[in-house]
Amino acid sequence: MPAAAVGILEQTPNARFAADEFFKASISTEHTRRAYGRVVSRFLTWCDDRKFELRSITPGLAGDYVGQLEGSAPTKNQGLAALRHFFDALVQRHAVALNPFSSVRGVKYSVTEGKTAELGIEQARKLFPLDR
Repeated sequence: MPAAAVGILEQTPNARFAADEFFKASISTEHTRRAYGRVVSRFLTWCDDRKFELRSITPGLAGDYVGQLEGSAPTKNQGLAALRHFFDALVQRHAVALNPFSSVRGVKYSVTEGKTAELGIEQARKLFPLDR
């Protein structure tokens, strides 16, 4: 994590421990660890730039942050999941009293399948010519 992100974690004695435990012990997949690390680092830097303390982050601030995330709906939802899990770890280690991301809604996203149009007879004849 960048130095700015580490600065905000030094506000409470348990925050740094919770962060180390979260990233080194509770996430088993390296890919997920890197992805979550990027998201959490950006959020902590955002907070540090605005001089927010960990305990002063409200669900409103959390919702504002998630709302300004860039990317596709699945990317935003992955970011929200990373921040929810990270703050869950902070709550478990008593670094913060509540998880401000637990009440933030994700971005609706649905995949529509089976919408491929049926080939007409003329289209099939062009695609599969019969040369006899």
